[in-house]
Amino acid sequence: MGFFGSLFGGDQRKDLRRAKRKSDAALQSGYDEAQPFYDEAVGMFEPYAESGQQANERYNQLLGLGTPEERDAAQQVYQSDPAFQGMLGLESNRLLKQLNARGQTYGGTAALAGTRTGLENYGNYLNRLQGQGAQGLGATGAQSAIRAGQGDLRYSLGTTQAGQESNFGSAMAESRNIGINNLLSLGGTVGKAFAAKPFAASDVRLKRDIRRVGETGYGLPIYKFKYIDGDDEFIGVMAQEALAYRPEAVAMSADGYLAVRYDLLV
Repeated sequence: MGFFGSLFGGDQRKDLRRAKRKSDAALQSGYDEAQPFYDEAVGMFEPYAESGQQANERYNQLLGLGTPEERDAAQQVYQSDPAFQGMLGLESNRLLKQLNARGQTYGGTAALAGTRTGLENYGNYLNRLQGQGAQGLGATGAQSAIRAGQGDLRYSLGTTQAGQESNFGSAMAESRNIGINNLLSLGGTVGKAFAAKPFAASDVRLKRDIRRVGETGYGLPIYKFKYIDGDDEFIGVMAQEALAYRPEAVAMSADGYLAVRYDLLV
């Protein structure tokens, strides 16, 4: 856009948009790259969470917290477990050997001892289920913490982007006044024309070779032109157009032409 682009803020706004796109892309890239690590961490706990849930359900069923059918099914699973069958066989053989050594048969005290052994094994089984359930609960808690971290990351992304949008909007708004501010601060012929008196002659009837080169932030066109009585080039607005945007900045001079106060156009 060159000189006029910088003069009226077009280049600055272009740079702002470019910087915002890069910033947005970097933020989104960081967020997207982080998500798989969170998901991977959650997945590592998944087997423990699943087995813990199953153990907890079995434990509750054996305690009678479900339906009678569920309790019966859970007990069948326990009794058909090869480990239970093997332990039962070992305990039975050990007890029979003791009875034989004493010349006793299975009954009375022996039956009571067998029942006690069975209850101990059953209690151990419940304890193992309870422990597995606790492990699953811990894994679920870890997963919940990871998911909360994902939520915090998403919230952080949102708040950062919102802050950037606010800053971007403010910067863009400031850039809209660059053209007028630059016109007011320019030296040379432009500065002399506009600083000589509060109101500068800006009537379109006094100008020639008019070329539009930009606009203010609120849409007032800005032109490059020459006055009809000279060859110097100037940059400014047309008073007739300024009336529609900033009527308080326009006045009628004694010679019947419109003049503009540029400081009121900002």
